[in-house]
Amino acid sequence: MPFGRERQFVVPDIAVYRRDYEPDETGIGRLFDVIYRRVDESLLDERLARALAIASGGNIRDLFDLVHRASLAAEVRGALKIEHEDALEAIRNLRGIYKQQLGETFFDAQNKITIKDKLDKLTALYRGEPAAQIADRILYLLLRHRMVLQFNGEGWYGVHPLVVDILKEQGDPYVRPGEPGGSDLGG
Repeated sequence: MPFGRERQFVVPDIAVYRRDYEPDETGIGRLFDVIYRRVDESLLDERLARALAIASGGNIRDLFDLVHRASLAAEVRGALKIEHEDALEAIRNLRGIYKQQLGETFFDAQNKITIKDKLDKLTALYRGEPAAQIADRILYLLLRHRMVLQFNGEGWYGVHPLVVDILKEQGDPYVRPGEPGGSDLGG
């Protein structure tokens, strides 16, 4: 049975940055709540929980992946709690996945979407260009791969913080390393 528009729902991500790239403390606080309902506070200090929340971009699936991978890294080290190096390993791993998805696939080639098209769209979104907020085939592709996140309230799109890190690696004409946004732990 087909679903009409009235039965389609978007589950928005939780903003960790505002449009001006200042931290969104309300969103980060909500993610703390999600984390600490699943992880005892003695196992993950607030500074690292904040870094993982920001690195998730407010995407719950990414948040769970980061916390899980960091806990596995701690377990492999024989540690009793998640430390900086464990969180950093989790962030690097997920950033690497996003970097691989940014490359050109067979689907992209068939639809004539190049890496440059993706980088240009991501940069335009990062810069807040109004035209970039209008959905097109490139935006849909980036949304499908979660490189672009959709936020509630005003209903806007933002670049995932880990993808901002990748844009910073690319430098000019994309995003220079000193610009705001991106993951909190870097690395």
